[in-house]
Amino acid sequence: MLELRRLDSRSHADYIRQVRTRTLEALQVTPAPAMIEPLPHAFYVAAYAPQHEEPIGLGEAYLYRKAFASYADSPMAGVPGLAEACPIEHLCYMRTIYVDPAYRGVRPAYLYLYLVMSHLFRVLGADYALMATMAEIPALAGLYAKTGGKQVGKLSFPNTDATATLYLFNLKELLVHPRLVRALASIHFEDVGGKDPHRAERLARVYRQPRAVQAEATVRAAVASI
Repeated sequence: MLELRRLDSRSHADYIRQVRTRTLEALQVTPAPAMIEPLPHAFYVAAYAPQHEEPIGLGEAYLYRKAFASYADSPMAGVPGLAEACPIEHLCYMRTIYVDPAYRGVRPAYLYLYLVMSHLFRVLGADYALMATMAEIPALAGLYAKTGGKQVGKLSFPNTDATATLYLFNLKELLVHPRLVRALASIHFEDVGGKDPHRAERLARVYRQPRAVQAEATVRAAVASI
């Protein structure tokens, strides 16, 4: 069974740089040093396969307000309607969801990382997640669309002519996925809940409440109390 563990960005800085380099190269972007360095305000989660000491996947995300005071001060300044769709206080940016090519399609590492990061940032106050990919690459665009992403604009990478398509995900809608219980049960760090499969089931039940209930702050209160 996959295990998801919190990753210390200082002791695993080289691994993070390697993953960021591979991710950018897959997006046909030449990595600049600033684009691959670990972020002090980001949260890192690694996926481990049974009997593997090294990670097979990585999730990297942060609350957008931790990095920028407003959208106007950020690379998202030109994205139309983003501020109206999601105030900056309720947005997380998933900079990286990566799985080693040898494990893609074999184990649900990408989906588990995606769902667990969404759960984590839902607890931390986010209602939406933003991710970037190349819409011209059918496999990537299809993956984002399949998991509920809606195209909202373009993102230009610094010091390059490359642009990526931005996808916005509603975490309330995402966290009713049928694999959510299994994903939450794979968590092996205490501060966002793990190791207890019954707790994963209780969390999933909270997320599956009617939308009228989910629209209120009671969801985060309920999740925090479990």
